[in-house]
Amino acid sequence: MSMSLMRIAACALTEQSMRKVVTMTGLAVIMVGTLATGALYFGNARAADNVPPIGGDYAGGANVVAIPIDDPEVKAISGALFKPAGSGPFPVVVFMPSVFGLVYPPDMAFEKNVIDHLAAKGVATFIVDPFTARGEPYGVDNKFYKDTFVKYASRGGDDVVAAVNVVKATPGIDPNHVFLLGQGYGAIATLFAVDASGPVKRDPNMKIAGVIAYYPFCYDKMDPGVPTLVMIGDKDTVCPAEACQAAAKDKPIVELVVYPGETNAFAVPVPPAQWA
Repeated sequence: MSMSLMRIAACALTEQSMRKVVTMTGLAVIMVGTLATGALYFGNARAADNVPPIGGDYAGGANVVAIPIDDPEVKAISGALFKPAGSGPFPVVVFMPSVFGLVYPPDMAFEKNVIDHLAAKGVATFIVDPFTARGEPYGVDNKFYKDTFVKYASRGGDDVVAAVNVVKATPGIDPNHVFLLGQGYGAIATLFAVDASGPVKRDPNMKIAGVIAYYPFCYDKMDPGVPTLVMIGDKDTVCPAEACQAAAKDKPIVELVVYPGETNAFAVPVPPAQWA
């Protein structure tokens, strides 16, 4: 599948966000409403010995794999690979969760719709759990603050790089069409993973086809080296749109979409009024 034909679908579940289509270089993000469950194929994901636990409903099955990481606290985190029916090789989206981990029901609903929709488009999804193996089953919402931002964002970026290395080596996956997708904390981690000026260690030749970042906290000197789509609400008081507008200025590789009237976490199926 060529880049010109590649379609990466990310799902937003609020009425205000339905049926919006944004196109960027080599990347179309189709935001739709609730999607029908698609048939998924779990073969060829080779689980390593002693696979760490994974949160949410992803545990069990041959699609759960260990992701070795360079961390003094744990040797590996986990991921769950979901592939469409067929032999591939498939493009893949590496998905990093929000600050709440993989057990928060609204986030789980969002992730499920992403998996189903991507499978219907012939794209695999690799859900990463950076929390459960570290004894953080409910994420790092109580740890991720201004003074710990770089620490946890860097850790998340390292986890994304490790996940990319694993999924690229997986049978049935096209290593030349690996995309990153995250929301909130996950979006920040994906941006750190591709930021050439950031602290994350990675192979300079690591090839990422594009990044989709839902409502990240856009930091100073943000400099992704790949086509990046940032989506944020203009009423977001957690991750201000103004910060993303400043970070994206004079960066043609970054496309910023600001949704009028949207608050933080607009892509999860909860009433927007519940979010600041």
